[in-house]
Parts: sequence; C-alpha cells; structure tokens
Amino acid sequence: MTREIFDQQIQRLQVRWRNAFDREFVSLLANRMNGISNDDFVEIVNFFIGNRPVSKPPLMQDFQDERIRRERQAFNRDVAGAASAMDRPWQGGLQAFLAREYPGCKTLNEAVEVQIEKNRIARAMGGE
Repeated sequence: MTREIFDQQIQRLQVRWRNAFDREFVSLLANRMNGISNDDFVEIVNFFIGNRPVSKPPLMQDFQDERIRRERQAFNRDVAGAASAMDRPWQGGLQAFLAREYPGCKTLNEAVEVQIEKNRIARAMGGE
C-alpha cells in the first residue's frame, strides 16, 4: 500500500474517531498493514466506518482480523480457480505433451487419474 493511501485512510479514521488514532497506534497499524493492497485497506476502512458506532473505534486486532479474512477469501478464490482449471480442456504446448503422454484424456484431472493407475500397475508388477 502506498503511504499516500494509508495517510488518507488514517485521516478518515481520525475524523470518525477523533481521539482513537494517535501517532503510536498509527505507527503500529502501518507495520501491521504492511504489504496489503491499497484497495483492501480502503475497503477495510470503509467497513469500519460503515459498521461501527462513533463510540467504538476499531482496535488493532479488528484490523488484523479483517486483513486475515480478506487474505483467506483471496486464497480460497485462488484454490477454487486452480481446482476448476484441472477440469478444463488443455491449451497450448501443454496440450501437445499431455495428448502424447496421456492419449484420450481431455483434462488434467483425467491425466492424473491415468497416472495414478499407471503407478498402481507398476507397483503391482514390481511386486510380483
């Protein structure tokens, strides 16, 4: 996150909760939010401003929990995307390799299943 975005969002928080965000808290928050995207930090601040009363400013743990929640959502989206890619027909240079090594397979999942069976057969034959 850029310093400019961070400072803008801190100003918004300070307007909403006048005495809650002193210099030391802001310094700790900057360290805790290091590496988060501009958009995510803006959304976190928007969430707190929109969902918390003026009498209850967010604490450091609230920021951390919200960051973790967003990172978990992004991770789960990535995992779901990778899993769905395993069931899509192959594309590009990988398609030629897999078509040669695993004829008849249309997806990576199918090729994985074929390889699992090849491994089982090899183990069975090696054990005889």
